[in-house]
Amino acid sequence: MSAVLEPPVTWAGSVAHAVAEVRAGRIVVLFDDAADEGVLVHAAAAATPHTVAAMVRHTSGLLRAAMTAADLDRLAIPPMVPRHHGSGSRFAVAVDAAAGVTTGISATDRARTFRILADPASVPGDLIRPGHVIPERVAPGGVLERPCRAEAAVELTARAGVAPVAVIGELADDTGTVPGWAGSVAFAREHRLPLVTIGNLVPFVP
Repeated sequence: MSAVLEPPVTWAGSVAHAVAEVRAGRIVVLFDDAADEGVLVHAAAAATPHTVAAMVRHTSGLLRAAMTAADLDRLAIPPMVPRHHGSGSRFAVAVDAAAGVTTGISATDRARTFRILADPASVPGDLIRPGHVIPERVAPGGVLERPCRAEAAVELTARAGVAPVAVIGELADDTGTVPGWAGSVAFAREHRLPLVTIGNLVPFVP
């Protein structure tokens, strides 16, 4: 790894920049140190056809809604399986908006579903199951309990003062390869996006 690509001692500026961009409804790059993968993060409350299409274009296309257990329970969205094995992702049953969508898979349809998931006034009947958006339940203790991408993404939205629901998707290049650190940094620079690592975000969690 070149010196240019090595993370500096502190990313406080990057954390503040990333939070500000999330608050402004823009996309940021989150780097998962443990998995050596970059993830795009966007506040679900600010999801638009344009931002969802951009995330689909630059990720694997599998976009999830990282959210708290309280919000999932309020919307009556159960786990995808009765028991999750190991420390992997806690997926819930996939959903679509119950109204205002077509098949549910388009960027426009998914943006609407993300906004419904982030709306504190939404009720279970606003969603149909199954669908094309996969909610992901974060640990009760957040990133301090489980320093993973879903928890870190929700932490960014919470720090931004918006609904604690985040759209997340793993970066992928044109060959479908998920880039590591160097590729994630290069992507962030090319698209002028802030990049924050999970490891550097944790110390700033109160």
